[in-house]
Amino acid sequence: MNFVAGRWSERIGRKQVPFWGWVAALPIPVMIWYAPDWNWIVAATVLLGVNQGLCWSMTQTSKLDIIKAEERGLTMGLNEFSGYIGVAIAGIQTAYAAEWLGGPERAAGLRDGSGRLGSGSDGRLDQRHAPLDEGGDRCA
Repeated sequence: MNFVAGRWSERIGRKQVPFWGWVAALPIPVMIWYAPDWNWIVAATVLLGVNQGLCWSMTQTSKLDIIKAEERGLTMGLNEFSGYIGVAIAGIQTAYAAEWLGGPERAAGLRDGSGRLGSGSDGRLDQRHAPLDEGGDRCA
């Protein structure tokens, strides 16, 4: 994506590249929330990669254009630091939002559906491992 961002910046201008990167990201939350299967999640992840590639590449290029050569290392370090802090804050906010919006129930629905494919479970795991009562039958 970095190469594509560079080529596009020469053709359509540097301001337009991050704009189209953010446009590519607009459907991601809706795609993930209403995903009928994992293919939608994969497609949303691809769009997220397009967003990150276009936006980050132009951010780096723009910063390198406006600073002195001897300040490039500090500038890139500050950019990486702020990026990771932003990801950490977004992760925390996402966890709170998931809890507030009923995330665990949604996650349980995903586990009951497509999550079984990855785990190999057929949904009867709890019943098979339930303790036996006095008559030898399963309690659950």
